[in-house]
Amino acid sequence: MAKRHQYLWCLVELPNGKREWYCISKVLRRALLWEKNYLHNRYWRNTLIGSYLNVARTRYHHDRAIITVGRVIRVKILYYPTQDWHWTRNQFIAASQLENFTTAYNYMKHNYAWYNKLLIHHALRHWRRISASKHCNKF
Repeated sequence: MAKRHQYLWCLVELPNGKREWYCISKVLRRALLWEKNYLHNRYWRNTLIGSYLNVARTRYHHDRAIITVGRVIRVKILYYPTQDWHWTRNQFIAASQLENFTTAYNYMKHNYAWYNKLLIHHALRHWRRISASKHCNKF
């Protein structure tokens, strides 16, 4: 019997407050499954939960799509990929990395077009503002 491919899906909260399921890119999937299967880490999902990652917001047209940054809420394994444009990109940062905004932005902007860099910048500012307000409310 052939081994079935495992696809990782994550529930992503977008800057506009909507939540959508995204299929995790092949590179990230391999890394997370390696952590799960070879390092035998029972808490491998926690690597991504609470992190911020780049996600496509539209279909790809001439190998380009609108990109924004979403926060990972949940991760699960399914045995099928997405049939549309709901794929994550490879860039992600831990929540603590938002404290150094310039470094986080420089990594997340990757080599995207100017309009995506602008959208990523605004999304990261949104998430940093939310993170800072939650931190202030703790005290």
